[in-house]
Amino acid sequence: MKKKYAILFVTLCSLLSGCGAKEAEQQEEVTARAVEVLTIEKGKISNTYVYAGKVKALEEAQVFTTVPGKADKVYCDVGDTVEKGQVLFDMDKTDLINNLNVLKASLATSEANVKSAKTALDTVNGAAMQSQIEAAKAGFKNAEVAYQNAKQNYENNKELYAAGIISKSQMDQFQMAYDTATVTYEQAKKNYDITVNKMPQENLRKAQDGYDIALASKASVEAQIASAEKNLQDASVKSPISGVVTSKNVVPGTVVSQAAPAFTVMDTSKVEITVEVSEQVINTLKSGQSVDVKLTALSEAKQKGTITTVSPAASTAGTYEVKVQLENPKGIIKVGMLGEVYFEKETSENTIVVPRDCVITKNKETYVYIEQDGVAKKVNVKTGIDTGDDIEIIEGLTEGMHLISKGQTYLEDGTAVKISNSEKGE
Repeated sequence: MKKKYAILFVTLCSLLSGCGAKEAEQQEEVTARAVEVLTIEKGKISNTYVYAGKVKALEEAQVFTTVPGKADKVYCDVGDTVEKGQVLFDMDKTDLINNLNVLKASLATSEANVKSAKTALDTVNGAAMQSQIEAAKAGFKNAEVAYQNAKQNYENNKELYAAGIISKSQMDQFQMAYDTATVTYEQAKKNYDITVNKMPQENLRKAQDGYDIALASKASVEAQIASAEKNLQDASVKSPISGVVTSKNVVPGTVVSQAAPAFTVMDTSKVEITVEVSEQVINTLKSGQSVDVKLTALSEAKQKGTITTVSPAASTAGTYEVKVQLENPKGIIKVGMLGEVYFEKETSENTIVVPRDCVITKNKETYVYIEQDGVAKKVNVKTGIDTGDDIEIIEGLTEGMHLISKGQTYLEDGTAVKISNSEKGE
């Protein structure tokens, strides 16, 4: 019996000893708190402001006809891609062509008139005029000789009459001959002056005026032809830009309004978003600066845009207009889509960046916990840029440390911890 009791005692002790070891192991597991860690690395952090706006075409053209009348042919429809200078539609050209033909006929007449006037100008003082001049010169010369002779006879016989050699009737004849020669001489002199001096200049002036009038008439017809040819060209209405047709308000056979656009063409190879930013941001922005843009209708991913315009003056609402341009070669960005533009107010690169939830601020201290050899270690830190999701650590941490990212709330310096994720690489 004693032997049996001894065996029972040994067995009981063995059982009790095993239970004690198991309780100790369970107690150790309870003491080591489960945490998650991440390995600290350097990165980039930015303090970002987000503003919303709508996508607009970078360039839009409303196409009007300058030629009144009916549409003849229409070559494009909404959604078609067109090139700059491509004909969108033709107006009826019948009246324009007829008018141009009439003007060309008038031009032929004007050119004939110019030629005739030029001939008249070239011959205005030709052989006929020279003949008149020579006749005037001869008449003047003859009248001058007759006048001198009559004057001499008069003077000579006047002395004879005074001496009583000749009678009064004879003297009267010499007086009459002298008076007649004087009148003839003055007329010949006047005719000479008109024919030789004044008529050539007057004839030349009249001929020149006639030639100028003919040239002006021709120029007027040429101007009308140029206008008619332009109208004929304008009757083929072309797109002023390359892009996509977004509206069409013309069909063949209908009268096209000159007040309303017949077509609207947008160039969407590049688009633009306009946003209104606050005074806290405006001085950090400049033309040419690259920014992130998110178009949620397309993707949650951000794409790059470029600031093209920064308004120097605030609107009545106290905001500043900023325009951002986006490349859109495939046309997937549509006009009217909503977009978000991200402006970085401050940025830090190659710096320690950790999740904001890892940092604890308590009792005027800012600190984190790192895992080191199975123990939580409290590390005071100095912070920088805070985005709300991430925060920059300026002092206190280095690359490679194992930052406790979950389970740190109730830790104390020296608390035993057990890593529950694989971030550490175990």
